[in-house]
Amino acid sequence: RITVLHQGKVIADGAPAEVAANPVVVEAYLGKSRSEKVPTLPVAVARVSRSAAAVAPLLKLEDLRAGYDGSCVLDGLSMIVNPGEVVALLGRNGVGKTTTQRAIMGVIPAQSGRIYLDGQDITGKKPFQINRLGISIVPEGRRLFPNLTVRDNIRIAARRGGATADEIFDLFPKLRARYRARAENLSGGERQMLAIARALMAPSKLILLDEPFEGLAPAVVAEVMDAVLRLRTRSSMMIVEHKAELVLPIADHAYVLVNGKIAYGGAASELAADLPLQERLLGVAHAKTTAEYGELISV
Repeated sequence: RITVLHQGKVIADGAPAEVAANPVVVEAYLGKSRSEKVPTLPVAVARVSRSAAAVAPLLKLEDLRAGYDGSCVLDGLSMIVNPGEVVALLGRNGVGKTTTQRAIMGVIPAQSGRIYLDGQDITGKKPFQINRLGISIVPEGRRLFPNLTVRDNIRIAARRGGATADEIFDLFPKLRARYRARAENLSGGERQMLAIARALMAPSKLILLDEPFEGLAPAVVAEVMDAVLRLRTRSSMMIVEHKAELVLPIADHAYVLVNGKIAYGGAASELAADLPLQERLLGVAHAKTTAEYGELISV
């Protein structure tokens, strides 16, 4: 038997098949009933022009090696993020995606290689120095202050030149309604919105997002995705995500890591169109294969 809670109320209770077919449950999790066509994520997003891609890169990694306690997780990583560009950083679990962002932020030291921001060598700088130079991060797990309100989580991150409270609330109207609520009492989607908002309170040329859609219901993912799309006009972004189908439609460029090395670096649209390559590098199964597995499981 399954009991479903939504916004503090029981909306369904019964056998799994009965609950799964309940249109109220489907709407709560997916945003609309199965009989309606669920809109796909916008694909026709503004891409970086060729002329923009020809300018000096905003972020540049050169033969970067980094790891933990003497281990080597990143093995000669080289990549760039251009001004105004959204870069998808993809790969299976444990290949070095989060480690890459931590190395960029100076959380873990580079064993060798260089990191440049706007042509300035930031290798070896401390995280707060790198943040003040224009890189912000929205870490996996959000890392909010749970005992502080939405207002105080935002105010504690505010710096001159960053977003104003009104700009934040225009981007995330839900946060305006939850202004005085503690972070620990927010939903998963609201916490992710607050984590992004906090990063925007500092002036940022580049925002690193680590698994921004993790643990969110599909309807909430669409809401957060809409906000991420609007961030394109404010700064460049590097998005770590294990679900390629979520991030490739909004990305300009994509990198795929395998064992700490670049296995693919190119246009996100080309990777999105190459399903065999995705399956080989990311372990993504085609619909036919998934159906076959489903038949085997049912047997």
